[in-house]
Amino acid sequence: MYGVNFFLFTGKGENIWDRLTHTNPPAIADNATGDIACDSYHKYKEDVQNIKTIGFKMYRFSLSWSRLFPDGFITEPNLEGVQYYRNLIDELLANGIEPMVALFHWDLPQPIQDIGGWLNPVIVDIFAEYARAVYGLFGSKVKWWLTINEPERISVGYKGQLAPLLNLDDFGMYFSGHNALKAHAKAYHIYDKEFRPSQKGKVSFSLSGAYFIPNDPDSAIDLAAVETALQISVVPEGLSGSIRWLRKQYNDPQIFVTENGYCGSDDGSDDEERIYYFSVYIFNGYIK
Repeated sequence: MYGVNFFLFTGKGENIWDRLTHTNPPAIADNATGDIACDSYHKYKEDVQNIKTIGFKMYRFSLSWSRLFPDGFITEPNLEGVQYYRNLIDELLANGIEPMVALFHWDLPQPIQDIGGWLNPVIVDIFAEYARAVYGLFGSKVKWWLTINEPERISVGYKGQLAPLLNLDDFGMYFSGHNALKAHAKAYHIYDKEFRPSQKGKVSFSLSGAYFIPNDPDSAIDLAAVETALQISVVPEGLSGSIRWLRKQYNDPQIFVTENGYCGSDDGSDDEERIYYFSVYIFNGYIK
C-alpha cells in the first residue's frame, strides 16, 4: 500500500516553533514561519482530491497539540480544531483513503515548554492524558496511530539544533529522550487497555532509522566505519537492507515507511530528479 503524509504546523495556541520563528527569524531559511505554510487548514478538500487522483490509499498526518488544546494542558478542547480534524478524517474516508494519525510532531505547546518541556518528567503524564483525549475524540474512525514522530529529533532540540533551541548538550538529549520513550509507552498502554477492545486499532511510533553496510565486509576498518556512519548519506539499497534486518530481528513485524522524500535545489517545477529518487527507493523498498 502506498500513501502520503503531511505535517500540519499551524495551531490556535502558541507552540515552540511559533516562538522560535517569531522571535528568532534567521533560525529558519528566508525567515519562514508556519503561520500559513501550505494552508491545508483551508484547502484540505483540495488536498484529499489530489491524494485520490494520484491513487494513494493512505494519508498520514500529524495533529497539532496546540490546535486541540491551546495551552497544552488537557482541559476543554478547542472545538474549532476538533471539528477541523473530524472534517479531514471524514473527507479522507469518504474518498477511500485510510487516515494514519500522529499525535505529536515536535510542535510542543509553549506553556508546556515553559515548565521544562520534555526535560520535566511530568510531561509523561501530560502526554498520556493528551493521547487519551485524542483517542476518545477520533478513535472511532482512525485505526492507525503513531504516538510520537521521530522521538530522537525531540532530543536534538535540547542540544541547540531544533526548537526549543536549548543547548544543553548530552544532558538535554538524554532526559528528553528518556521522557519521550516513557510517554510513548504510557500512551500505547492507554490505547491497548482502554480503547483497543472497542476501536480495534493499532498504535506504534515513527522512528527515523538508517542502515549502513561495509564496502568490504572483510575489512575491519569498513566494519568500524559502519558503526560511526550516521552522518553519511545513504543509498536506496539501505531501505531494503533495513527492512530485512528489522524483519529478521523482530519476527517480521508490520512495517510502514511513513517518511521518505527528496529535497531538491530547484523550485520543484522540474521533478525529474525526484521521480528518479522515488522510483529507485520504491524498487529497493519492495520486498516480498
